[in-house]
Amino acid sequence: DCGRVMIGQTSRRVSVLVATLCFSRFGYIEFSLSQQKADFYRALVHALNFYGGSPRKIIFDNLKAAVLNGSGRYACLHPEFLALCGHYCMEPIACARRDPESKGISEASVRYVKHNALQGRDDELSCWEDYPKFATYWLNEVANVRIHDTTKERPVDRLEKEQGLLRPLPTIPLD
Repeated sequence: DCGRVMIGQTSRRVSVLVATLCFSRFGYIEFSLSQQKADFYRALVHALNFYGGSPRKIIFDNLKAAVLNGSGRYACLHPEFLALCGHYCMEPIACARRDPESKGISEASVRYVKHNALQGRDDELSCWEDYPKFATYWLNEVANVRIHDTTKERPVDRLEKEQGLLRPLPTIPLD
């Protein structure tokens, strides 16, 4: 959840998907006006296309679009999410509740988006059309070209090493 925006006469909540490749810390963000399953799945597919491949594993928090009940190794996963993971040959790994170590990179990425990308940008993000343009700018000009605090390298440079380990995207798109 990252604030609200006016669409016509209606105030709408804006959400953001934050996805990060673990080795390179190469990131992807996509804003949405909904937190429905279809929007999450669509944004995740866009992230994989942005990366140019799919990782062998996908680690995720206990969001309703992925987890029906339980958490961690006891999570019962949504069949549609399992189908998406199968289509892209990714092993789904649900984070355990109240276990910050299992989702460290994910939480750090969300914190980075909130504090670097979004904080103090109310004037720049005044209408819905500003969000997708801002996401592209921020990813290409800030997030993926900065020197990362942990790796001490630029994510875009590390992506070159990681890209060969990503699985090719399927030629048949996910329905």
